Amino acid sequence: MDNLQGVLVDERFGMAGYPSVLARGSLARCLGELGAYAEGRACAEEAIRLAEALDQPFSQCVLRTWLGYFYVGQGDLRTAISLLE
Repeated sequence: MDNLQGVLVDERFGMAGYPSVLARGSLARCLGELGAYAEGRACAEEAIRLAEALDQPFSQCVLRTWLGYFYVGQGDLRTAISLLE
């Protein structure tokens, strides 16, 4: 993920979504599965910030789905529902 910073944040490399957003979202979901919620939440917040700045629907949709599961796993249903609506 360290490689997806700076000028590479807004590069899609031929993918449907932005790897910089999807990598952070995937990491947050994995950290949630491991119970590392504080670290996962930091990744989730950064992913959301990037997705909103890049304004690309596919990345936002995939990210919100993954992060919805992340927050459900913590029992934070309010945040999960707001992401999934």
